Amino acid sequence: MVGQNDRLKQWELGSHAVADVGRSAVAVVQRLGELDSELIESEASAADAIARARDTGDPEALLAAEGDLARIGFQAHLWVLGAYELVRVLLLEMSSGTAGDELLADLLGLKELFTRVRIPLAKFEPASTFKETDYPIADLVTDPTNRRIGWQVSPTKVVYRRELADRFLEWLLRAGGAGDRYPGHRQEDGNTYAKRSSRGPTNITVVLWR
Repeated sequence: MVGQNDRLKQWELGSHAVADVGRSAVAVVQRLGELDSELIESEASAADAIARARDTGDPEALLAAEGDLARIGFQAHLWVLGAYELVRVLLLEMSSGTAGDELLADLLGLKELFTRVRIPLAKFEPASTFKETDYPIADLVTDPTNRRIGWQVSPTKVVYRRELADRFLEWLLRAGGAGDRYPGHRQEDGNTYAKRSSRGPTNITVVLWR
């Protein structure tokens, strides 16, 4: 089974894709990666606990599991808000420079998915693009099969935090040319960063936990 260290290494690798935005952006990506890795484990534990409590019908166990889920769900909520802001900044950077059409299109699609859950989480209203279908408040839900948590944004759509993280990490790895071991090195204060590349490596595999 893939461990936390493998996931963290990929976030560190992907963080170099944002070096042109600034050193602080690299650090933000790495901190988001650390929180993502922690949340994967805590989300899995919470989903398991909810499933066990429902299976046994123990009201006290269910109450305790729901309390843990609420706490973990709020951490996931904050992860979404922080990651969204970075996606938004990256789109501004790309629109003012040169970027591969596929990378830009993928980031736009990712921002739309983030927005669909971020707006009800932050503003208690549906995202404008989905105002005819989505709820004003997104309910926290668990997926016991895949051991993850997400938000029910409409009768037919759940946005899972891990799905957002997987897609963002995969994009960062492609944008940074991770498969080529950071093409275009440059030095700043003794640290090595990678220039943003408009072409991404092929056959990138994001570390997933199942």
